[in-house]
Amino acid sequence: MLGTALLALAALAWCWTAHEAGAMNCVMTMPEMQNSRWTGCALYVLSWTTMMVAMMLPAVTPMVLLFARIARTRRSNGSPWLFVGGYLIVWGLFAIPAYFATLEYPAIAHSAATLSLAPQLPGAVLLLAGLYQLSAFKNACLRHCTAPLDFVMHRWRDGMGGALLMGAHHAIVCVACCSALMIVLFTLGVMSLKWMAVIAGCMAAERFAGHGRLVSRFTGATLVAIGLAGLFLPSAREVLLRL
Repeated sequence: MLGTALLALAALAWCWTAHEAGAMNCVMTMPEMQNSRWTGCALYVLSWTTMMVAMMLPAVTPMVLLFARIARTRRSNGSPWLFVGGYLIVWGLFAIPAYFATLEYPAIAHSAATLSLAPQLPGAVLLLAGLYQLSAFKNACLRHCTAPLDFVMHRWRDGMGGALLMGAHHAIVCVACCSALMIVLFTLGVMSLKWMAVIAGCMAAERFAGHGRLVSRFTGATLVAIGLAGLFLPSAREVLLRL
């Protein structure tokens, strides 16, 4: 029942995101349209967290199910929903710097345009994201995400507060693991359902394919190749700018 509920919640979040992508895209991509910076930030965090429910809950479901099973065995009063709550709180907090970075993007783009570097920005971002995917740090984070039993056994905390902290701890590593792919999503269109599905698929494949490191290396090599093409090939650069 818990697994079904988590997947149903993710499906509802996908439906909500699909609706908002067409009706209120400005919440995510045009925060300056809001009445104030902090009002815009609150709406951004709400939209972002819902998007994370859609994209990340399927990937984190095995960890939550394992937590719930061990909590029953230990007769702990830590709820798996508190684990999920701690996980989503961290992802929601991640949205705050992302929001203010979005506010500053026009100035960054203007500075890049002044230096005639604007066309190279997407390629540079994808290149750096690809290099991160190939890094040892990414590999260490991915090992954590693909070893739920090891995490639960070595980081166990009893009680409701323990469940919340365990969820937050897992999310911190998950944010580090997925940060490069999330930056790619920002580059390609943060409320684009097509790119959301592609990035979510890459994240899930890293965890469920049984060869997560190979998947990570493949996505990293692909991003490096696309990034280099965007930097040095005008035709590829034009394609990236149209995405």
